[in-house]
Amino acid sequence: RFAPGGPAVIYSARWRGGAPEILTVRQESPESRPAGLGAARLLAVSRAEELAILRSPSQLMGMDYGRLARAPLGGGGVRELLDGVQDAEFTPDGRQLAVIRRDAFRWRVELPIGTAVYSSNRPLRALRMAPDGAALALLEIGDGRQEWQVRLIDRTGGDRLVPNCPERLTGLAWDPGGRGLLLSSLALGGHTALWALSLEGERGLLWRGPGLLRLHDAAPDGRMLLAREQMEQLVLARPPGSDLDVELSWLDGSFL
Repeated sequence: RFAPGGPAVIYSARWRGGAPEILTVRQESPESRPAGLGAARLLAVSRAEELAILRSPSQLMGMDYGRLARAPLGGGGVRELLDGVQDAEFTPDGRQLAVIRRDAFRWRVELPIGTAVYSSNRPLRALRMAPDGAALALLEIGDGRQEWQVRLIDRTGGDRLVPNCPERLTGLAWDPGGRGLLLSSLALGGHTALWALSLEGERGLLWRGPGLLRLHDAAPDGRMLLAREQMEQLVLARPPGSDLDVELSWLDGSFL
């Protein structure tokens, strides 16, 4: 995510089978600095530079779940909130959080925490709050097909699918003005496309290029934050008596 009010990016990453950690990097420098929050994955950043994080997350069905906590970016006490969280997003004033929680084979959206506004038996991810706080957008697996689609949820529990979404969606953000959505999608042949999509389904192509780029955030000035992803096939081993994996790969295409 973009850090509010400054030229920095906050992100989380894992290296060589280790636990995830949260780091910051300024856009003019390649060097990252640990945020000092231990094993945690970043979910969201408030305008007051408070972080929503997952502590000690574990993976299930390709997604991280863990204990939701709030922590100031500049350091200080971490306040743990609840378990079983997959994603979270701050309201514009930073006082409340919307969350995606998984219970057995159902996913539930709560806003605020404890008040369900939507539930589904299909996986949900990429929870994003509109700039004015009036609606949530998220990605949901389509009924009967393994394609992500965009669902809008208002604060009273009304919901609808946004029509005319691109296929093979990979990322989502709100247009900084709140007029619509920004999306990334993977095209056949390994190309990425970036789209602007109105809430009524009017779609415009912003950019198309090679490689897999996943959209994560959009800044108020219109800049978009993307991660370039590369498909690697790795060999990992967990030695006896250790709880960490060791990488045994050679180059980028090893298999057992």
